[in-house]
Amino acid sequence: RRYEYPKLQIDVHCGSGTYIRSLARDIGETLGVGGYCCKLKRTAVGGFKIKNAQPPEELDIAYDLLPPHTGLDAPLVLVDKTAAADIAIGRTIPIEPYIAPPVQTGQTVGLIGTSQAGDSHPAGIELLAIATISADAKTIRPTKVFISPQS
Repeated sequence: RRYEYPKLQIDVHCGSGTYIRSLARDIGETLGVGGYCCKLKRTAVGGFKIKNAQPPEELDIAYDLLPPHTGLDAPLVLVDKTAAADIAIGRTIPIEPYIAPPVQTGQTVGLIGTSQAGDSHPAGIELLAIATISADAKTIRPTKVFISPQS
């Protein structure tokens, strides 16, 4: 993108797992001069783009915050209230009727449910848990649970 000795400015479009600082080191090593990042700016992650971001001082929590499931890079599975109650206490739930075959064993999924309107959040879709499909493809096991059991 720009080169003014001794600085090289580049744009990198990459997938997850790319180490940009290592890339800078490798470029410098290849050129025989060494290399490091003096500035690193991430402009996008998945569907999130910096051009759509709000500065903290301009953030309106009621309108600008996205629901947690928006950032989950995994398929979403809608479950009913009975399954949600089991998930809340860490129980596995059956795959059927929530996921239709074929099922990828070991896959991570987001378990979502319909929330009730309340003080903490508006009614709508609620991320209940992050879960994994069992090795036998018969159950879904919650690994990170975000809801608490109802009293």
